[in-house]
Amino acid sequence: HYPLRRQRQMCIRDRRWQQWTDQAIYDSNHILLELQAVGRDITDRKLAELELRQSEARNRAIVNAIPDLLLQVQPDGTCLDCMMPKGKEAKLYLPVQQHLSEILPPEILATQLNAIQRALASQQVQIQEHQIMKRGRLCHEEVRISPLSADQVLMLVQDVSDRKLAEIALQQSEERYRMLVNNIPGVVFRGRRSQEWHAEFLSNGIEKLIGYPAADFTDLNLRTLSDYIYVDDQVRILDQIRAQIADRQFYEVEYRLIHADGSLRWIYEKGQPTLK
Repeated sequence: HYPLRRQRQMCIRDRRWQQWTDQAIYDSNHILLELQAVGRDITDRKLAELELRQSEARNRAIVNAIPDLLLQVQPDGTCLDCMMPKGKEAKLYLPVQQHLSEILPPEILATQLNAIQRALASQQVQIQEHQIMKRGRLCHEEVRISPLSADQVLMLVQDVSDRKLAEIALQQSEERYRMLVNNIPGVVFRGRRSQEWHAEFLSNGIEKLIGYPAADFTDLNLRTLSDYIYVDDQVRILDQIRAQIADRQFYEVEYRLIHADGSLRWIYEKGQPTLK
């Protein structure tokens, strides 16, 4: 007798999957003698396979959507997988074939390997920043190192050059602004509208004017300017300022401040509201 086997799968009405193994039995003259079939329920396996495919599809979609470099790395710097971003972001990164030393200079490599060891030991994400030359351009990168297992980490490398340049430009702008206002023969003030007019910024000229350093009014919040307005002027000038601010107008007022030595100083103040 000569058997002929085949397998088939089918989904029946209640969405249960079955697998059948069919076997045909022939005699020596190739005449069919009988047909045997064995079936079993494979629904759990099919659902597990479907869930795995869906999970893999989601993970691929997530990886493809990340505009950063992903590296699967061992403690010694060996790269098991290098996932370059898609599209224009790919030009921001250098691919790793086998080891991090291919793209990192020795001092940065040593720092990264130490961070990998810390991530594995603590099972916590480590964040590093460095500057690196890529294609003749100095770039800023942020690296997040997350443990995957006892001997592997996932490194997410993000080019943050644009953000760093913006931060540097902002810092330089603020330094120029402070230099400018600190050289003005008077006081520059920025504050929140409140009963006490708390200062958010106060130039250093306030110390010469009133006898207390600017930090007392800003960083330490020990004082407010309204505390030192001469009592006979307080209601008048505060009402005037509020009225003109309510009308979205510039205001100009003259009043007296009490100096730290007890003397009175006449003040001319001009300002404008900044509206949100």
